[in-house]
Amino acid sequence: MTDIRIDEVYNELDATFGPKKDTELTMDEAFARLDSIIKKMQEEDVPLEKTFGLYKRGLDLVELCSKKIEKVETEISKVTE
Repeated sequence: MTDIRIDEVYNELDATFGPKKDTELTMDEAFARLDSIIKKMQEEDVPLEKTFGLYKRGLDLVELCSKKIEKVETEISKVTE
């Protein structure tokens, strides 16, 4: 059983989308990466270890999107007060 490190998953995504820190990603870019992760996880020949790495990366991106949404909600709340 080959151990797939999370860094390999990140590097693979960076090769597809270009290297960016999470803090630099727009919502659209984060969602595009999530979509790519979902498609890769649905492939039949993906090793289980890589699937775990993709899942972890997906969770990181979901958390990032959640924080960005919360920030926008806070800004909207301030404007509407």
